[in-house]
Amino acid sequence: SCDVVVLTTLFGDLDSVTPYDENQLLALSESEELSGNKSCWFAFVDSVQEQIALNGTNVTVNEDQSSFNKVGVWNLVVLGPEKLPFSEEEMAQNSRVPKMLGHLGFEFATYMVYLD
Repeated sequence: SCDVVVLTTLFGDLDSVTPYDENQLLALSESEELSGNKSCWFAFVDSVQEQIALNGTNVTVNEDQSSFNKVGVWNLVVLGPEKLPFSEEEMAQNSRVPKMLGHLGFEFATYMVYLD
C-alpha cells in the first residue's frame, strides 16, 4: 500500500511519460526511507499515449495483464474513450477527471500529488 500517490494524465501526442534516471530514482528511494512513506506513481493515458510510452525507454510490459505496464516508476492506466465523460475532441476536459476524482480511486493514500 502507498502513503503517497503521484498521478498525472497524458492524452494525445503532445507530451510523454518521463522515465526518471537512476539518480532520480535513488533520491526517491532515499526520501521514502527517510520519511517512512512509500509512493506509488500512476499515469492515466489514452491509447495514443500508451503506444508512445511503450515505444520509449525503461519500459516493463506485463504480457499477462495481471498488473500495469510500467514506464520507470509510472504505472500506466489506459482509459479508452468509453471510460471518459467527454468526447475525444475535448481531451483537456477529460484530462481533469483523474485529477478531480483521484481521491475516490486512491482512498488508502494519506497524500495525493497531481503532476500537470
